[in-house]
Amino acid sequence: RSAETRFHGEPFVDRTDIASEWASPAGGLPTASLGVLDADRLVAWAEVSYDRSMIVVDAAHHGRGIGTALSQWSERLLAGHGKEAARHTVPENDTAGRAVMEEHGYSVAWTGWSLRLDEGDVIARRPLPEGVEVRTFDLADAEATHAVIEDAFAEWITRPRTTFEEWRIENLEREGSDPSHHRIAVADGEVVGASVVHDSG
Repeated sequence: RSAETRFHGEPFVDRTDIASEWASPAGGLPTASLGVLDADRLVAWAEVSYDRSMIVVDAAHHGRGIGTALSQWSERLLAGHGKEAARHTVPENDTAGRAVMEEHGYSVAWTGWSLRLDEGDVIARRPLPEGVEVRTFDLADAEATHAVIEDAFAEWITRPRTTFEEWRIENLEREGSDPSHHRIAVADGEVVGASVVHDSG
């Protein structure tokens, strides 16, 4: 949370996000995560899931080679699982982290955004195409919803597909999950779009 606040102004990931990902077969515990301690204080950690790794080093411990060592550990882990590429998530304004990645031969594969809607802002309404309706998600729609999401993100050709089991655990079985928050778009009885929403602080 401190790293997200430093780079984004506020934390986005909460305990429930982490717990649901770790509960998944693709999650980072216990064999795909590593912590670095200074005495009894956690000062850095790394986690690998799918072909992506997340590495965070406390600002007070930058420049000591910790991030590089964790990156090399994640690369060895991914190679041991037969992955042809190693990917890291780096905040755009983490110039030091980005420099370390580029120094070790990494290049930008894609850019993601966290979008914000402030209280009082209004989403412009647009008419739905003829024959398309938006309705509340039902558990019977789960596999079709997962397939639509995976097909959409498959347009990022380097992104590995998640299994339905992984998606179900991370989204439908997570603590506090409320399927009535989700919406799907349906055309001719087929799911053609989805919005998966998790409430959090």
